[in-house]
Amino acid sequence: MWHNFSDASNWESLPLAYSSKPRLQIMAGSEQNQCTWFSASLPCSSRPNRPVCFTVRFRTRRDEGWKWVHDQSRVQDGVLLFQEAAIGKHELGHYFSHLGPEFKVEKAASEVPGTLLWSVSANVDHARGEASGESYHVLGLPQDYSRWFALVRLWTPWLAPRQGKGNSLADKEAIMYSFLRRDGFHVVVLAVSGIDDVLTVFQAHQDKLVVQSKNDREQDGVARVIVAIGKSFDEAHSAAIYLARKMVTQLVPLTSNQKEVAKLAPRDDGVIKANWVQDWYDGFTYCTWNGLGQNLTEEKISGALESLKKENIISLSHVRQTECRC
Repeated sequence: MWHNFSDASNWESLPLAYSSKPRLQIMAGSEQNQCTWFSASLPCSSRPNRPVCFTVRFRTRRDEGWKWVHDQSRVQDGVLLFQEAAIGKHELGHYFSHLGPEFKVEKAASEVPGTLLWSVSANVDHARGEASGESYHVLGLPQDYSRWFALVRLWTPWLAPRQGKGNSLADKEAIMYSFLRRDGFHVVVLAVSGIDDVLTVFQAHQDKLVVQSKNDREQDGVARVIVAIGKSFDEAHSAAIYLARKMVTQLVPLTSNQKEVAKLAPRDDGVIKANWVQDWYDGFTYCTWNGLGQNLTEEKISGALESLKKENIISLSHVRQTECRC
């Protein structure tokens, strides 16, 4: 292995020794038995406060020359990021640059231990006639990040992933960005929509994140963004989603049908308790390709409808009979 652990500008070699006990778990099933493991140790007592790059040089026989992994498979250099034990108690300005002064920043209590959470808001102009009110506010960018991930809107009902490095961000409107900092921490920014008829998304403009909001009401609205910091993407993302759920629950009035459903929901000390029913909504709310399988037949559709009828979700008398071509 070659690395720049000691000096960012100078690379040095580190011999790897055969190891009969792998330290990593491979998620590729049967391929685990086909792997040969080698290992080595770095002096982590003097961990650098920067990313460490590494690559591998190998040979398949003693009488052959050495080969670089990059030349053989085009695999880029690996990167090691060293995290601190705790995030600390920094303000949002420690993580963001060019944050617009028009934003109102409020610290929020996080439901995920070890994370930091903020609610960021700004005003949105009111609608005029049939034209929605619009606002654009520069959110800036997280400081010292190495790569990013985003969920973008391909068009109204479809989301798609985007990822990259550097300041060249997604080419479409996004509802969520995640940034991996060079200190190993993750920054997640989430746009909150649906409150008081305000739609909020992120746009990339001149290497900065811009919060674009549209307001369909005749009164001024509020653009809402959530920023979370965590030691992993899962922790930061969960903290942001939990706060967004709380915002929507508190600020969006229930319809009459939703109020009836809420009466039947399980409660804990008077508060509605969330039910995690992933198998149910994964099969019910997505398209037939995901919900009923790739080999779609008329029998599968009839079976799904019968299942919904059995649970009193639909009445088959209201289902319009159509020709099924599979």
